[in-house]
Amino acid sequence: MMLHPQSIPLLIVCSTFNEPMVIPEAGYLYGQHFPNYSGKGKEAVQVIYNLNLASSRVINLYHEMKLKGKIGIILNLTLNLKVNVKAEKR
Repeated sequence: MMLHPQSIPLLIVCSTFNEPMVIPEAGYLYGQHFPNYSGKGKEAVQVIYNLNLASSRVINLYHEMKLKGKIGIILNLTLNLKVNVKAEKR
């Protein structure tokens, strides 16, 4: 599929993948969603590689087409809260 800059003139911010780590973690390590594997570390690493490769190719194409705006992945950041602030200060 070939995109032309004229076909997406209003594009300002674009993402390649939303929370890409969810796919290998939930699908290959914990069996929480398709393909429902557990403990498949080697396969999970391959999935991560493939996601990054696909994302980089799309990002390169985006820049080669000289499209305006920004492009990237949407990371799933984990919020870490202190369990016991008083214990941490000891």
